[in-house]
Amino acid sequence: MDSRFRGNDKKTFKSFYLGFESRAEEFQKQTGSKVFDNEFARAVKMLVAAGANTSSITAYLMSGHPRFEIQNVEESMKFVGNLGVRIMLADFSPIPGTADGKLARKYVDMNEPLMHNKTAFPIILFGNEKVNRIKDMCRKLNHNLQNN
Repeated sequence: MDSRFRGNDKKTFKSFYLGFESRAEEFQKQTGSKVFDNEFARAVKMLVAAGANTSSITAYLMSGHPRFEIQNVEESMKFVGNLGVRIMLADFSPIPGTADGKLARKYVDMNEPLMHNKTAFPIILFGNEKVNRIKDMCRKLNHNLQNN
């Protein structure tokens, strides 16, 4: 039998990717209450207790959501960085016919397919300067994790 399938072989995971989206409780409540900050922190703590290194944990954070005024991307990035976890920004892409797509109509013509683009929507919503500031902050926080 191939050793990969024997029950006594210890298998380890090397990378963990966790969806977090935002630390803002109101944002979480309005977008489905997926993962609150205390739950995320507990998951990280449990992974570390099980032997994972925080450098192998990455959190996906939403950027450019139509509810940006309550999302607080920067605060969410600081929270994740303080847990010692790497940040990966996930640019929001509006999908026609969804609740978020309806919210996006306030900012773009959802009949235009180019407006569904995950790169274009955050720039339209925030502008280049803010998008670049958020991405720079993400890079700096991740860089600080590598150097600690």
